[in-house]
Amino acid sequence: MLLSLEIKDFVLIDHLYLEFGPGLNVLTGETGAGKSALLAALAFALGERASVECIRTGADKAVVEAVFAVEKLPSPLAEAGMEPEEYLVFRREISRQGRSVCRVNGQILPLSLCRQAGGELVEFLGQGEAQELLSPHYQLSLLDRFGGLEERAKELERLYREWREVREELAALEAKREERAWRLDLLRHQIEEIERAALRPGEEEELLQEREWRRRAVELAEAARKTYELLGGEGGAVEGVEEAEVLLSRLARYRPDLEPYLSELRHTASFLKDLADHLRQLAEELEADPARLEAVEERLALIRRICQKYRMSVEELLSFREAARQELSQLEHSEEELEELRKREELLRQAWKEKAQALQVAREEAARQLGQSLLVELARLELPKARFEVAFRPLADDQPRPRGLSEVEFLFSPNPGEPLKPFARVASGGEAARTLLALKSLVAGEKGKTLCLDEVEAGVGGRALEAVAEKLSFLAKSYQLICITHQAVVAARADRHYLISKGVRKGRTYIRVTPLEGEERVEELARLIGGSRDTALLHARHLLAERGKGQ
Repeated sequence: MLLSLEIKDFVLIDHLYLEFGPGLNVLTGETGAGKSALLAALAFALGERASVECIRTGADKAVVEAVFAVEKLPSPLAEAGMEPEEYLVFRREISRQGRSVCRVNGQILPLSLCRQAGGELVEFLGQGEAQELLSPHYQLSLLDRFGGLEERAKELERLYREWREVREELAALEAKREERAWRLDLLRHQIEEIERAALRPGEEEELLQEREWRRRAVELAEAARKTYELLGGEGGAVEGVEEAEVLLSRLARYRPDLEPYLSELRHTASFLKDLADHLRQLAEELEADPARLEAVEERLALIRRICQKYRMSVEELLSFREAARQELSQLEHSEEELEELRKREELLRQAWKEKAQALQVAREEAARQLGQSLLVELARLELPKARFEVAFRPLADDQPRPRGLSEVEFLFSPNPGEPLKPFARVASGGEAARTLLALKSLVAGEKGKTLCLDEVEAGVGGRALEAVAEKLSFLAKSYQLICITHQAVVAARADRHYLISKGVRKGRTYIRVTPLEGEERVEELARLIGGSRDTALLHARHLLAERGKGQ
């Protein structure tokens, strides 16, 4: 519920402070007195778009502050992480430089968030706002509220959002599928090619050394053979050393000082024998494997070819292979992820479809009941011959959508013999306003919400006007109403009555607000009634007396 509204330097308002109460709060005054400026200021405080033109001439900025008592936070503020508060203070200001700031309880918030939160606290209805009734989106919202289907509609929208997120993720993965398949083939080929080469660190250096050795095979084999013959051949060094070892061993029996030399000689004999054997084997190897040089050359060519192809060293290629294996694993996993997303998307689609079908059945029943109930209400508002029906327009396909399987359209006929047509094409301003009030009375129950009504009774007279006033009194039991009116029969039912007028001070026009009670209120009602002053005053007192009896 709106508790107070403070306005500074907004349009023609220099400074105003108004307090509002529950029930029906009425604003009256001459045409052009600035009544609508008050509602515009409230909308401004709640984040509606505004330009520097709204700043009062000569002022640096416009400031509007609206204070609400709330039982719970508006859902946009709760989702934004704001702590629950008993009161909410919306403060909005705009400077000459065009900088606009909106604060809620001192915290700066985006205007869009303020608008969303304000929409849960205040609803603006009037000759212009009644056009909201023409919106299919608003019509469906009214139907859901009437049928108590709001939670089911929210659950359906939640399922839709979850399905859409999965669908978008799936589409993104599928869009890259061709690229991913190409990448998978490339990685598999590269890994296979590198593994087939069986590379190992240091191999190239070993092969280069062996190639040089193999290229001199004949020369080296001859040298190895000659060296072997000198060492291990007949009469070679090995035989001489072994014979010397035998002789020295005899001498050492009698001369212990020769023992160390004998030991060294034995080691020398063993070393020369091993060397001779190795040289013999080397000579045989060089002579027995003449094709080894060709194999070494081919292996070196393979290593150089693959290194040149990838422009990497052997060590870098081995690291690249490991990285490629990891990427391949991730890409193969993404294929599994794609399949999981497809399954999840289908499950969400089916869940949405089941709930959408059940909600559609419930909406059709609610539409039937709404049509019957609304005709009763319209008859009370002096539209006894009106006909009303909720038509459902199935959507083009069965793809999940946020609001269900079909859109709704209110069909209306105010006069007998006229066919039902879309409400937007047949309802006059007064008919739209009365239908809106009737619908609001049927879905009443938003305790504490504020409805701002700007001349909703315009175009209505006679008994219909009395019925509109009666309906406003009824709505005031469920909503806080702030109503701009030019009709005494409506103003007389107010719980609080404010007179809006213009004055001139120091050569400047300003708007002032005067709370009316007692005779001042009688005088204002008489002005609204018009005609003979005495008759108007009598009628005004009668209206107030009738209101008192009604309470």
